[in-house]
Amino acid sequence: MDHYIEKASEYLKVLCDVKPNRRTGSPGNKEATDFFEKTIRKYGYDIDVTPFETLDYICVGATLTYGDHSYEVYASPYSLGCNITAEIITVSTLEELKNTNCEGKILLLKGAICDEQLAPKNFVFYNPEHHKEIIALLENQKPGGIITATKKNTELAGALSPFPLFVDGDFDIPSVYCLDTVADEIQTLTDKKAQGDHLFSRKSTCRCIETSD
Repeated sequence: MDHYIEKASEYLKVLCDVKPNRRTGSPGNKEATDFFEKTIRKYGYDIDVTPFETLDYICVGATLTYGDHSYEVYASPYSLGCNITAEIITVSTLEELKNTNCEGKILLLKGAICDEQLAPKNFVFYNPEHHKEIIALLENQKPGGIITATKKNTELAGALSPFPLFVDGDFDIPSVYCLDTVADEIQTLTDKKAQGDHLFSRKSTCRCIETSD
């Protein structure tokens, strides 16, 4: 039994050490699947590999500024890039989203609506109705960009803090994510200047590239 535990730990370490990540379509994913194939073949198994087209992406970075203030944000995986200056609208619940006009504006999502990572819109294996509803509302509302504020949620998003609310190559609204505490700072500042020129400038140079695995 100790031998099997030792082997399992060894395999796990190899997979966890793949850098920078193992996301589908990436060089790290190819390295991980090659390791799996090589390991399994030693035990006499036949391996069938079926290539398919998928997306990978290159992220140069993302910035978010408000006047003289700048905030730490991260481009959502697979997000389209943008350079936008617009009024910011804050939404915390699904009900608020239904009653908000944010077309062309920057939408700050925080609170309950950001509790769990949303399933990709075309993901067939798991896609809860409330996830579909949020995505559909966002696409109908047509904000110019989205900021999502999240905090650590090990049950639903693993160890990442913050975690990206969107990991979806089919969702075309540019987005970034940040800590929930950063969103609180942003909202406090914009609330103080509600009668002024509350404009956000957010530049994200994140682009998608097609690759195959």
